[in-house]
Amino acid sequence: MNTDLMRFVPINTMINSYQMAIKEVDEAFNHLAAAKKHLNDIYGDNGGNWRAEVMKANLYYGDLNQAAQQNKDAMKKTMWGFIVEKTQIRHLLTEKKNKDLDRMIEDEKLPEVETETVQAFISNLACNLPNLFKEACCEVFDMLRPPRSEYKTNTEFEIGSKVIMNYMVDCSYGSCMLEYRREQSLINLDNVFHLLDGKGSTKYPHDLVTTIKTAIRENRWEAETEYFRCKWHKKRSLHITFKRLDLVRELNRIAGGNRIKSI
Repeated sequence: MNTDLMRFVPINTMINSYQMAIKEVDEAFNHLAAAKKHLNDIYGDNGGNWRAEVMKANLYYGDLNQAAQQNKDAMKKTMWGFIVEKTQIRHLLTEKKNKDLDRMIEDEKLPEVETETVQAFISNLACNLPNLFKEACCEVFDMLRPPRSEYKTNTEFEIGSKVIMNYMVDCSYGSCMLEYRREQSLINLDNVFHLLDGKGSTKYPHDLVTTIKTAIRENRWEAETEYFRCKWHKKRSLHITFKRLDLVRELNRIAGGNRIKSI
């Protein structure tokens, strides 16, 4: 299993550049606030039709101090999103944990971007890699063995050589397309098989979702990647045949067994 994180080299340079950008943004907004004060000396505080605007965007009704904070908050969110992307940790997270991470970034629950905080974030991820990988395997395992499935091909207790998944495609208008809300399930499946094979995360454009979408655009009803053969049908089902049964057995070993007996 290859779960190495992408290393930041050199990390100090990245953080120093970010902090310099924050400082310069602060200085720029201070200059804008001073410029607005000069214009207020001319137009007055109310201004009427002559508003003392020094920016085209009407941020917080002209309060540039709040605008500066809003801008810095947006920069912080973007920077943490960039850091998360570079670690490639999303390929190891379950759908729920990915959504939780997005929420933490959006709600500004992550600390300020500094060398110490970024290193601590990466160290924490590295320590939790085995658990994160197992959680990702369990999520995919559960997705591939839906309880009370109508298909004999599917089993609740282990994954076989083939599964059938409902509501994966939409063929309502004469041509098929992948259901957008189910794409993440296929991305997770593809990532887990790549990691089980020790090849890291999936790579565009050879990933499963892109391969299926390309086949659909070409009016084909089947597609194949390194690990899967897929066929889809007008009744919205997707049939997946696994090409690497050794990886299927490993997935059953990690996510099945005693865990299933305890559910």
